[in-house]
Amino acid sequence: MLCSRTYKRIVAAVLGIAVFFGGAAFSDPALPSEASGHLSEVSRQFLADLGVPAEVREKLAESAGESLAARKSVLAESVSGVYSFAVGRAPMDRDEDVQADLEIVEGERQSLRARRDLTLHLAKRGSVNRRRYPDDDALGGALHSYYRSAVGTQSASDVVQGWVLALVWLKTGATEAVLKAFPAETAELDDRYCAFLYERAKWLFDAGNYSEALPVFKHLHDFRWANVGAYLDAAECFLRTGTPEECLKLLKEVMEILGESMSPDAFARTGRLFREAGDREAALSAFRMARERLRQGR
Repeated sequence: MLCSRTYKRIVAAVLGIAVFFGGAAFSDPALPSEASGHLSEVSRQFLADLGVPAEVREKLAESAGESLAARKSVLAESVSGVYSFAVGRAPMDRDEDVQADLEIVEGERQSLRARRDLTLHLAKRGSVNRRRYPDDDALGGALHSYYRSAVGTQSASDVVQGWVLALVWLKTGATEAVLKAFPAETAELDDRYCAFLYERAKWLFDAGNYSEALPVFKHLHDFRWANVGAYLDAAECFLRTGTPEECLKLLKEVMEILGESMSPDAFARTGRLFREAGDREAALSAFRMARERLRQGR
């Protein structure tokens, strides 16, 4: 069995990925006015120490409570650059080592949130096709590497009196370099975008939240992303939500489009789904393909 400390550190690691899946369960509710005022003061000092211009500092500090409640960073622009500020609180633990881990993870989580939101903000000004890529979380993740590779990006985070504060910013001269790095629409961007969509859909699917996963799978299908697992998960999602006819359509589509790349396990799963959806003949065909792939050692 896991010891208490190891378990808590695993929980801390899980917190780190929550930003891409909403993270609602790990976020603070709206603050009472007294706590909000205290957070503003702490934020103001943190930003002053980083040399943030006064007008930007004031806007970000006064909006810190909104960042915490809305689980989004606060953005501000000035002649000096563009700034993204995110705020959170790490869970409390009596074990000092575990507490330090929790604070580090929360700092990384808020930095990631600030980076993602700044990236999305700049994408609106760049050449990224937002109609093609409407999902903010997936687009932010897909563009993350472009942002990180841009010259001039800066970031800082700290834990002050229990508050976890993170700032990511770009000086005015560096903004144009980031905008030029953003692709308008490429196969690589499609692939990264779909990979992030599938991570979320898979997370919901594995948790049994089929009705929530289904819209994500439908959006993923718009791209005809060549991933056998995504097709089969989406087909099963349709089956679990009471639309076996849509399940059958996807199963036939994946065998037609990606059949050559399907493994014996994928064909066996396809057969089981065909059978459960009511197409016995197609199920037998998929099982035969599974045996044939096994025989071929593929």
